[in-house]
Amino acid sequence: MKRIIGPAFIALLLSLGTARANSVNYVLNQPFQNGAPTLPQGDSPEATIADFALNTVQVTMIAKPFDDNITEFYFNIDPALMGGISLASFTYVSGPTASSIDFGEDGYNADGDGLYDIKFNWPNTGTGVFNNSTSPVVYYITCTGCTADSFNFSSTHQGGQGEFFSAAKITTASAGVNFVGAGSTSVVPEPASLLLLGSGLAGLGGWRRYRGKRA
Repeated sequence: MKRIIGPAFIALLLSLGTARANSVNYVLNQPFQNGAPTLPQGDSPEATIADFALNTVQVTMIAKPFDDNITEFYFNIDPALMGGISLASFTYVSGPTASSIDFGEDGYNADGDGLYDIKFNWPNTGTGVFNNSTSPVVYYITCTGCTADSFNFSSTHQGGQGEFFSAAKITTASAGVNFVGAGSTSVVPEPASLLLLGSGLAGLGGWRRYRGKRA
C-alpha cells in the first residue's frame, strides 16, 4: 500500500505546484506607429493582473512616466472563458476613477490594431485624469472562472501592427494621440504553488532513496 500512496501523493503535489500563475505583468512599450522604436521600460505604462480571491482578480494600471494623460486601457480574456461570461463586475479600489468601463467579446478596437474585451476610460481634461502625477489605478474584476491566467491572451488581429496583450491610448495636451501595446507578458508563479512544487520534488527524492534501500 505504501508504494501506491507515496507516488500518488507526490504526483498530487507536483500537479498543484504548476496549477496556475499568481500574476500577469504587462509592459506597454510598443508604439502602434509602423517603424517606431520600442520604448524603454521606465518610459512605458505598465499593468498587473493578480489573483485576489475565487473568481476575482486585481487589476493595477500605472501611467509612467508620461505627463500626458492615459485615456483608454485595454485588456483581453481567454476566448474559451469569454464565451460563457455574460457580465463581469468591476469594483473600484484606488486611483483616478474610470469614467466608464466597457465589457464585451472583441467589442473594442484600439486604433485599428486589434479587438479587445475590456476597455477602461478616463477624461483628458479636468478632474479625474490619469497620468504619471496620479497614483496607480486599481480595480477588482469578478467573473465566473476568472483567474490571472484568464487575461494572458492577445487581442484579435485587426490589421495594423499586430496583436497585443494590452494596449493604452495616450492623449497629449495638444490633442495628439499615441497608442502603445504589450507584445508579450511576464508571468509570476503563485508563491504557495512554488512551495508545493519544491515539497513535491523533495518528497520524490526521498521516496527514491527509500526505494533504493529496499532494493
